Amino acid sequence: MKMNTEGDTNGNMDDIMQKQINEWFDKEDRVLPILKELIRFRSVNPPGNEHSLAVFICEWLADRGFDVTVQRVEEGRSNIIANFGCSGHIGMILNGHLDVVPAAGEWRYPPFEATLENGKIYGRGTADMKGGIAAMMAAAEFISTFRLAGSKKLSLVFVCDEESGNKGMRRYVADRITADAAIIGEPTQLEIHTGHRGFMNIKITAYGISCHSSHPENGINAIYIMSDIIQNLKKYQEHLKSRKDKYLGNATISVGTIKGGIKVNIVPDECTIEMERRLLPGETREEIINELKTWINCSEEVIEIETLPELKASGSKPDSVLVRDLSLLIQKSFGKAPMVKAFPAGCEASFFTEELNIPAVIFGPGSLEQAHRSDEWVCEKQLRKAAKIYSGISLKYTK
Repeated sequence: MKMNTEGDTNGNMDDIMQKQINEWFDKEDRVLPILKELIRFRSVNPPGNEHSLAVFICEWLADRGFDVTVQRVEEGRSNIIANFGCSGHIGMILNGHLDVVPAAGEWRYPPFEATLENGKIYGRGTADMKGGIAAMMAAAEFISTFRLAGSKKLSLVFVCDEESGNKGMRRYVADRITADAAIIGEPTQLEIHTGHRGFMNIKITAYGISCHSSHPENGINAIYIMSDIIQNLKKYQEHLKSRKDKYLGNATISVGTIKGGIKVNIVPDECTIEMERRLLPGETREEIINELKTWINCSEEVIEIETLPELKASGSKPDSVLVRDLSLLIQKSFGKAPMVKAFPAGCEASFFTEELNIPAVIFGPGSLEQAHRSDEWVCEKQLRKAAKIYSGISLKYTK
């Protein structure tokens, strides 16, 4: 097939190309058939099982001229890396995650079928975030159909384990990839989200001495110790309100679970809380743990602090070149400038901005409010719009 580029030779070639993109996607639904295929793969995390989905996408992209790699992360879990173009340098990365959360609760629609009704597509992962992946794959199909290989590569990177420990992305960034820009297709309702707070899950265990409850003075009640710790954490929470980022808001801490004691007539010798600390750019694990110990104000013989690997904050700014280019493209395509703000949840944008120093934004179809809930859905029109923008911005950054 040939791309029609006839017209005003003095006009803006980017505008001409975007018009051709819009016409191609408006001619027939290019995204929904892809999404239907993706939804039927039960890549539920835990345990994940993303490998079969990864193989399907790799074969699909290979059939369209992409140089594809299945990057194994662990048994049954894989990433996809698919490149298009001759150059060794990557101009644009389109990124998403293959895993979805379990389909818990009551569903009106089959969670692993893509059901279209009244302009909405229902199914687990339609919003978070197989809808974004389907739109990226459709953009890839447009670029390969018209053989629009530029001087730089387009790279599609779909990873496993985003919903748990980010094992897939940690494996990907270990190769120290370089690129000019990246877009993460998490659901933003086609708003441009420029960064996000990070988070770290923390477990604190207080230890006491058990004894019979008829003589509590003979023991040390671990729940009482933890009660004092929680009161100090409330003060710490108030303190964090003053620690703000201009774009991302303030740092926070929240205690989510508490467990202690085994029987009502035994003074408990152990009590554990789990909490989440939301991070701002520049905050490190070591600094946070030291600060936490100061606020808790307990001896290390009495408590134990454990942490899971943290997700760093992404410090992308709303006045970056990538945000400007994407905003202009959206405004020209749809006649309205997009909202630009911070992403309210955590995602893997920080692996690009903080680990690889690659400018990145979060931009995708669907609403975050639909994520992780029964009868999850995405708007069909947003899928098509996302595919158009992914196509246009990819061509701009790879030409």
